[in-house]
Amino acid sequence: MWHLSKVHHELEAFETDSQQVPDGEKLPLLHFLDLGRGFRATDPRDKIYGLLGFPTSDDGLGASSIIPDYTLSAREVYTQITRDFIEKDANLYLMGLIVFTPPDSSQADERMEDLPSWVPDFNSGTTIFPMSSINKGQQYSAGLSKPLHVLTHASPHTLRLEGVVLDTIRATSC
Repeated sequence: MWHLSKVHHELEAFETDSQQVPDGEKLPLLHFLDLGRGFRATDPRDKIYGLLGFPTSDDGLGASSIIPDYTLSAREVYTQITRDFIEKDANLYLMGLIVFTPPDSSQADERMEDLPSWVPDFNSGTTIFPMSSINKGQQYSAGLSKPLHVLTHASPHTLRLEGVVLDTIRATSC
């Protein structure tokens, strides 16, 4: 298990290497979730649940609104937290945390199998640090004039979104 001193050290590095965080200002939960990926935990669900005691700047879905449920598998926890963030924030910024880990990588053993492609692997040792662009204004402009609509689907592991057809591919050639 990891120690709180490591979190404190990582936050100091964030403040030094990235944007300064004024005293008393809270960071978004996504920053903590990204930091937590670099920590060791015997239970992968603790990469989420172990960080819930930190005060966050989130309105709506934040550390205080997530209730640990150890009856769920790590895959279900990661999928549900990702879906909740997408629905609450009405954007796909969280998908910026998705990292491909090659099978021959030294971190391949920590990779969680069978995660949906739209769900970040919070058990991965790879950290996207610093994440200065997450929830900081509108960095990407595609579709900002239209709100994000998450559509229902029978499977909780499928993310269905409303979209616009821009074009149709009629044929391909080699």
